[in-house]
Amino acid sequence: MSEFSDLEKKAQAYAEEHPEQADKGINEVTGFAERDPDYQHDKQIDRAVDAAEQHIGQAQDQQGNQDQQG
Repeated sequence: MSEFSDLEKKAQAYAEEHPEQADKGINEVTGFAERDPDYQHDKQIDRAVDAAEQHIGQAQDQQGNQDQQG
């Protein structure tokens, strides 16, 4: 397994366990990236934020379903 893959799995696990902190981190990174004076990456940033928020939401839904079943 590559180092990036391992890091990705750790980030995913953290986001699933701590969705509020993950959302805060996403917002901070978005704000930092949007300070780019050329605005050349806005579309990519928006897509990445949407994907991350969707993933976090799905993880929360799955956790909620597990909690209800358990």
